[in-house]
Amino acid sequence: MTTWAWRRGCERFGVLRGGCMAAAAMLLVAIPAHAAIFCIDPVDVPIGQTITDVIQASLQEARQNQEADAIRFRSALILLSHDLVYDAMDGEPAISISGGWNVGCTVRSGPATVLHGQGTARPLALLLRAGSHVTLSHLILHGGLGGSIVNAGGGLFVGGASGSEPATVAVDSVRFSANTALYGGGMFASGNVTVSLRNNVFVDNQGFMASAVHFESLAGEIYITNNTITNNVVTGDAMPLQGAASAAMYVESSGMLHFNNNILWDNPGSDAALVLGSVASELIANDLESYAGFPPAIYEMNRSVDPQFAPCGVPCFDRPILSTSPLVDAGFDAPAGGLPALDILGLPRKMGAHVDIGAYELDEIFVDGFDSASP
Repeated sequence: MTTWAWRRGCERFGVLRGGCMAAAAMLLVAIPAHAAIFCIDPVDVPIGQTITDVIQASLQEARQNQEADAIRFRSALILLSHDLVYDAMDGEPAISISGGWNVGCTVRSGPATVLHGQGTARPLALLLRAGSHVTLSHLILHGGLGGSIVNAGGGLFVGGASGSEPATVAVDSVRFSANTALYGGGMFASGNVTVSLRNNVFVDNQGFMASAVHFESLAGEIYITNNTITNNVVTGDAMPLQGAASAAMYVESSGMLHFNNNILWDNPGSDAALVLGSVASELIANDLESYAGFPPAIYEMNRSVDPQFAPCGVPCFDRPILSTSPLVDAGFDAPAGGLPALDILGLPRKMGAHVDIGAYELDEIFVDGFDSASP
């Protein structure tokens, strides 16, 4: 196991503080034998390095050791001085990158970790090979700028290699906020990649073409389930691709699209533009203010109603719905790929008669209890 926090802490205090080594031993028991954990703690950075250097070194080591690694960020605000890039190798096992961890990265107990691009850096780029598998969770990708590699994916760039075996990216409970790029202000993905987006929020992103999400020439299946996409601004003219208008979410794919239980609302321009291949796709139980493109083979239970978002401060990372929202208990309970076990805040899914639409599940027990206790 390799972690910045544990390695340096135990070197300095291991003789005096036996608890440090004991805790490290507990981590080893919890992780498969050959996995490596990289615990990123912004208060524990070697002299002469920046926190961005530490993160990039961990990504590089995870690339080279050919193990099923986990990169864990302590719950914190991390200011990035340059782009973070994970460049996968052929045959590399799965890697997970997650935030919200405690000191030592033993328990996820805090709010999501903020990777802040400060308007000059992209929080993360994933350059994948055939068979690569990456999971991202409990992060806030904020203030990113697409530019390096290609001006796409201001918060997250995913590039998949060609080949018969697709790469896989699973993004769960990640907030994309105030990122900017030419293509896909929040996220961009292209190539032979299977993509899963669940429980994510895209808010206040900007793109010349596709302000929140841009998927171009994807060959793998796409699972987009229980996401909230709002207030993302397209700064360009109509997208010159098969007549599709610029939109908050643009999807061009030859693979099957499963688009279920999502909110796309209050995005200037079109909310969603889809250019799909001949494979049958589905849009079920979404709340779409506007839509461009031909409907897929399965188009059911969709609506266009005000989701009734709760008031939001500045910066606005969360957009839950009110208890009066028509989207409560209005979702599809059996989407392709399954429902997430929890929502973006860690609440159980399907607390009412049906799952709620969007990234947040209303805590109906709390609401009912509060209401019943009210005078």
